[in-house]
Amino acid sequence: MKLVFRLLIQAGLLLAITALAIPAFALNIDDFDGDQHVIATGPGAIEASTLQNNTTIGEYRAIKTQVISGSYIFALTALGIFSHSQGADVRGLTLVTWDGDDLPLNLNPSGLDGIDFTQDGGDAIEMKVLSFDFPLNQPVDIVLTIYDASDATGQKSSSATITLARAYSDETVSVPFAGFTQHGPAGAASFENVGALTMLINGENPAVDLELDYIRTNGECQLFPVDGRVIDECGVCGGDNSSCADCVGVPNGPALPGSECETGDVGQCQDGTYDESCECQQDQPAQAESCDGVDNDCDGEIDEIVDSCGVCGGDDSTCLDCGGTPNGSALPGTSCQTGLEGICQSGAYDESCQCNPIQTASTEICDGIDNDCDGETDEIVDQCGVCGGDGTSCLTCVQKEQSGISESLDGGVKNLERQIGRALRRLTGANKQDRKLHKYADRTKKLAHEIQLRSWTISWWLEPLVTECDAPPQCVRVTNTSILDEYIENNNKMFKILKRAMKKVKNSTRGSWRKSDLQLLRAGEKQFKKNQDLANSVPREQYVC
Repeated sequence: MKLVFRLLIQAGLLLAITALAIPAFALNIDDFDGDQHVIATGPGAIEASTLQNNTTIGEYRAIKTQVISGSYIFALTALGIFSHSQGADVRGLTLVTWDGDDLPLNLNPSGLDGIDFTQDGGDAIEMKVLSFDFPLNQPVDIVLTIYDASDATGQKSSSATITLARAYSDETVSVPFAGFTQHGPAGAASFENVGALTMLINGENPAVDLELDYIRTNGECQLFPVDGRVIDECGVCGGDNSSCADCVGVPNGPALPGSECETGDVGQCQDGTYDESCECQQDQPAQAESCDGVDNDCDGEIDEIVDSCGVCGGDDSTCLDCGGTPNGSALPGTSCQTGLEGICQSGAYDESCQCNPIQTASTEICDGIDNDCDGETDEIVDQCGVCGGDGTSCLTCVQKEQSGISESLDGGVKNLERQIGRALRRLTGANKQDRKLHKYADRTKKLAHEIQLRSWTISWWLEPLVTECDAPPQCVRVTNTSILDEYIENNNKMFKILKRAMKKVKNSTRGSWRKSDLQLLRAGEKQFKKNQDLANSVPREQYVC
């Protein structure tokens, strides 16, 4: 019992003693830090306690003492020392359990979750015996048992006995893993999958006083296990896996300097190679786009240098209509102007894009039409200017001012141009990153303005002052047919441009019209019809006196 009283005295003098430096050893099992006292009194008595301690493997140490005969057994930890002490008349046992559990009387054979005791090269368990006085020249046995974490029943175990058969003072004793030769019913435990460990001090002989400093393996790493490990995946004691991490932080991973990587760019700039600083460098830099099926300039688009026909590197020649316009509407079977006069003027394109007259020349009659296609209408007139007349129908003429019609025709096409501009702004605003749509918008805006300028010009070719009468001989007959036909054709073109632009707006908004889009399209249709009606209200022939 002398060791017990000496430790109690030391514990009482803690304030007067400088704190001892407790070294951390290779896969340390326990440095016996923390105060824990267990006393069993009287024959057959059993006492136990559990102490949570972060320098104990599994963070819990359970101590159980049992008196077989005699007065009492004392087991404690203090100042980093484990002590077992029993009187001269006492026989008994002390069992220390490390199983990661806080239940002192129950063993959890898999509580340590399979710690590998060999991970840092260890092949033995060793302990420091501070003192053993070899009482009455009788030995003491220390039995170490490990349990395999794969067997929750505790039947898979291995044990070894250390016999102290002389006096010890500050000496290290060890038992190799190969010395654990006593196995459980289910076979030997694996030191690579330890689920629990116990140390039994067999005080069958009386008067045993024993002090231990630590218990540990003999491996290279001087550390306590963290999540069951003292060596990282790089083989470094207490490492954080960084010393062998590859370029993406994977221990022993394949992403090394010189290996392939993804740059995060697009096109031919996507593939890269890690340099010595683990920076992913492009294998091919951006280049001018060419027609090769590759995104050469790394902008996310392939072979985008296309003409109006959608041909990469093309010259717009593969989709010309009969009028020479790429993707135009002047196709075989559609109407055209022959360049002739009168009824021979209107034609249709054949398969060779030749514009042939729909009506051929015939004898002139008084029907307001140039039947003989000579550029004159109803030219079989008398001196009063009456076709087929007898010269007696000359009446007083009334002059009519019609510059307001020219102004309305001009303004109507300008309104359509404004509505086209609004549609194009909606399209580009909803697709700010789509360069193809922006190019389309620029081309369309330019085309619409050219048509508007032409319509403005011809609108003012109408005579500002005309005469309404029965064809007096002193007046000159003028025709408005070519002006009105061209204006109507331009009005049709402008409305088609608006509808095509609004269709693209619809497609860019997931195929559905917004209310404002419908309003814009209806306003354009209304203006188109208004322009057509106004142009059709102007007489094809008038007189200027």
